Amino acid sequence: MNQNYSQDPYRQPYRQPSRRPGGPSPNAPQGAPQGRPRSPYGSAPNGAGREVPRQNRSANPGRVPPRPSAPAPRSPRPAGQPNYQPRQQSNHGPVYGSRRTQGHAPQTGRPHPYAQGQDPAPRNKGKHKKSAPPKKGGVPKWLLITLDVLIVVIICFALYFIIKPKIEEKNRDNFKQELLDEFEKKKQVIKVNVPKDFGKVTGEPDEVFGLDFVDNTMDNTSDEVSLTYVGRLSVPKIQVVTPLAAMSNGVDYVSLRFGAGLHPDFAGIGEPGLSCVFGHRFLTSGKDFNRLDEVVAGDQFYIDYAPTGKRYFYSVYDQVIIDQDELPARVYEHFDDDRMVLITCHPPVYDVSTERLLVYAKAEPDLTIDIPD
Repeated sequence: MNQNYSQDPYRQPYRQPSRRPGGPSPNAPQGAPQGRPRSPYGSAPNGAGREVPRQNRSANPGRVPPRPSAPAPRSPRPAGQPNYQPRQQSNHGPVYGSRRTQGHAPQTGRPHPYAQGQDPAPRNKGKHKKSAPPKKGGVPKWLLITLDVLIVVIICFALYFIIKPKIEEKNRDNFKQELLDEFEKKKQVIKVNVPKDFGKVTGEPDEVFGLDFVDNTMDNTSDEVSLTYVGRLSVPKIQVVTPLAAMSNGVDYVSLRFGAGLHPDFAGIGEPGLSCVFGHRFLTSGKDFNRLDEVVAGDQFYIDYAPTGKRYFYSVYDQVIIDQDELPARVYEHFDDDRMVLITCHPPVYDVSTERLLVYAKAEPDLTIDIPD
């Protein structure tokens, strides 16, 4: 079957077999040089072959024409079978080389800007976007600064009112311990001068204990107050050991900051009658008379009294809670034997209380001894 292969675009031309190196080519023209084989296109007109520029090869009659870009038309299908339309290519984005970009949704009516020959926007590598300009009508900067300063001031005041009571309590505890150590060494009356505002306790107005007395220690002509401590009070039930001050002619508020106070207008320690000992009920547990409500009938406490050098024991027999106005009638009761009443505020609050807690005790003369060394 004879076919013209030069007219068939899908068939490759017949290539002549290369000769063995050194041997003559059977189809070589006469007078051709022997040796290295030549390209099969060497004898083609116009020098057709690989040495010809690409743009000139299409005009080379000896060169096989390139394969057409469009596929050959399909023949009609037999009767009875559907004739499908050729597949339509959708515009999903520009084509770079032989690859189509991914992730672009098809657009109808307007092609992708890249498909119109526009270059893609360069990426902003390593650079931050500029912040947007402030909107008009926002909060002024000076107002924000003022609010910040105000918040700082409020925090400072809050810390001051929280820390200051702690510092004053620490100062009272240290001074109280110094008084106890001094009494332990000398077993004598201790006299000290302290500033008026040293260790101040909240709620020290006149008539704080319900007695109409004037505090003579609060002299406005001096910045210091003279205090006299005559012993120490020990209540084992509530684990309290505190200095005992001889209060002045009135309610000595400063003396009560650092311990209990023996009122001078009533019977003295070891004498017939009713001795009155006052004390603060601090909010901290274990400070002075804070837990005095736990002392009930049958409990004991004692006082080391420096003026006589004796230790006096007392047994509790009663505990009552009264209104502040009833206190004068209670403390002025007459007794023929040695008795004592411990008085403090009730309930324990940060400000002034309106009730009073009284613990009555009777002396035990048989247990009186000298103050131990």
